[in-house]
Amino acid sequence: MGLGVQHALLPRVSITANWFHTDFSNLFLSQNVLQSYGNYTAAQIVSPLDGHLITIYNVSAAARSQVLNVHSTAPSARQWDNALEFGSNARLPGGATIYGGLTTERTVVVNCDSTNNPNNLLYCDQTQSGIPWLTTVKLSGTMPLPWGFKVSASFQTYQYVYANGTGIAEAINANPGTVWFITPTTRYAANCIGPCSPGALVDPGMTVASLSEPLLPPGTEKSDRIKQLDLTVGKWMTIGRVRVQPELSVFNLLNNIAVYAVRSMNFGTSSYLQPSTTLQPRLVRLGVQVKW
Repeated sequence: MGLGVQHALLPRVSITANWFHTDFSNLFLSQNVLQSYGNYTAAQIVSPLDGHLITIYNVSAAARSQVLNVHSTAPSARQWDNALEFGSNARLPGGATIYGGLTTERTVVVNCDSTNNPNNLLYCDQTQSGIPWLTTVKLSGTMPLPWGFKVSASFQTYQYVYANGTGIAEAINANPGTVWFITPTTRYAANCIGPCSPGALVDPGMTVASLSEPLLPPGTEKSDRIKQLDLTVGKWMTIGRVRVQPELSVFNLLNNIAVYAVRSMNFGTSSYLQPSTTLQPRLVRLGVQVKW
């Protein structure tokens, strides 16, 4: 659902405001019906990021091989999105025009319906995780110049939420955030922080081959802020029955090389938070438009 208003603030100047809300239900749920919470034993590990304690659960050796996954919809899980948009449109004296707006949006997931594996309950309620609002600002405009020249410019700034191998994620399953891949032989580093013993096994009671443990709430790690300014200058000329406009364009004039995707979110690996995608550096283009 949505609600919007538009108002002529001044002659040739209008403003708009919109609110959108979207609900998603019948979310996907996969459960191993041959296991229950009673098959798991709680253990505590120390986060290598900041030394805080994390409670994990080890499945018993007897139940480890009991697997029968059933796919269904989660009865009480839901996902919702709220977005606010503000915009303005102005036609100024002399033929100049300016357009601009701000959008801020947040998506939250609550999916705590798992009844077989208590590990799935960590960060299952994103209302407790401080999910940030992602804000985008866009401005653009054109202005006539002397001798028939015309300049146009656009500026935009925005952020993504980091995810493994991508720049943006919209759900908890697609965006695990920073995780720690541990095995039964993983040991604490010699310089580990918090209540840990250097060189000790992280989880001595681990019965599975590996576990990817979230170290931070999913959906909370934001990329660099992208700030892109593009500028174009051109002039229309008439040659016989043909109109020609040579133009010079400069993209990413500020040369902002923001990182908005990383190779991996797996803590302790060589590719952890290693940039995989950055904003294209400053680019100059010469072009021409022809109309006949």
